[in-house]
Amino acid sequence: MVITFAAKNFMKYSLLLIILTFGFAIMSFNPTDKGTKNENTFINNGLTDFKNKLEQLKRDVYLFGDDKISLEDLQKSLSTTRNSFKEIEFYIAYHYPEFTKTHLNAAPLFHIEAAGTSAYTLPPEGLQVLDELIYSEEAAEQKEKIKSITDFLYNSYSNFYLSSVKNGLSKGVNKTLPLRIELIRIYSLGVTGFDTPGSLNISEEAAYALLGIKKYINDDPYFRNYNIQKANTILSDATGYLAVNKNFETFDRIEFYKKYIQPLYEEFGNWDGRTDDLKAFSGWNAQNKNFFSSDFLDPYFYTLLKVSEDNPELKKLGKEIFYDQSVSGNGKMSCATCHLPENAFTDLKAKSPSNVEGKTVLRNSPSLYNAVFAKRFFLRYACFLYRATGRACYLQ
Repeated sequence: MVITFAAKNFMKYSLLLIILTFGFAIMSFNPTDKGTKNENTFINNGLTDFKNKLEQLKRDVYLFGDDKISLEDLQKSLSTTRNSFKEIEFYIAYHYPEFTKTHLNAAPLFHIEAAGTSAYTLPPEGLQVLDELIYSEEAAEQKEKIKSITDFLYNSYSNFYLSSVKNGLSKGVNKTLPLRIELIRIYSLGVTGFDTPGSLNISEEAAYALLGIKKYINDDPYFRNYNIQKANTILSDATGYLAVNKNFETFDRIEFYKKYIQPLYEEFGNWDGRTDDLKAFSGWNAQNKNFFSSDFLDPYFYTLLKVSEDNPELKKLGKEIFYDQSVSGNGKMSCATCHLPENAFTDLKAKSPSNVEGKTVLRNSPSLYNAVFAKRFFLRYACFLYRATGRACYLQ
């Protein structure tokens, strides 16, 4: 089946809506112990290899621009570069998350940056953007844009690389945490196709990410404190599975999770229980053993309410207010008017009713599931998006 460029975009945006909160909530924490020298040979070699692959990609992009190599050759060069990054992604994304998600592997979408009460948009950059462009039907017409993004990526990483050589790299106290975060990333962003919007090269990239983890635990002296035999076996079996099941037709996400991802996730969690100060920056519960357990994320991280303050009486009060029509202006509406529990907390209408008889609002009611993880709601969220594009918005 041929997937058009527009269809790929639709798939990408759909995946974004499903996993944006999941993926970014667990990856948005600050680096630890900046500037500490890192003795790990694999990491140092991996950083150098990625730099070399970027240099080759840059040369190939310019050769493609001059019609001296084919698009297929350029796609292979990009794939080689992305695989090199995947081997060390767990390390860079954990210790330098902002740099990674902004410059190295940002989603191919304009992203919004908040600045006080204002917001502004920034163009996408990095490996995902190149993946979408170079594997698109418009690649031949986008040569200059491909050059520009590649140059920017190369320069950004080169500056990072020179800084790491001069000042040393970060290293946290608990070195299993980056590995567990990478497993989450592989499952939520990798094998879904979100991270490869153009090539959909899910299995190969996941295999390189797992290979990087395996090399790391066998190279770093830190892991000599643990029995890594079980992890090595699972990692080998997982890459073997990915080598056979290379596309969405044969790849079984449930099987992959149950046999490989979840056992690795739990095994790494058993090695070192220290949280490495993550609770100050992330809602992810580092003690969690299963992605799909209710304790995967800590809801109290996202609210002003503290665990010590929560109690059954407070929950009962909240439920009563949710169904209380007297709090509305016309005395006829409650939260449950538009957010019915039996309908996944929606009202199943194209446009939800307003407090003016016979009138509706301009949109339908969104579900309240996982609303605790949202930062803005309804009109205030719409205004945030409008202001980011330079348009006025009024909150009467």
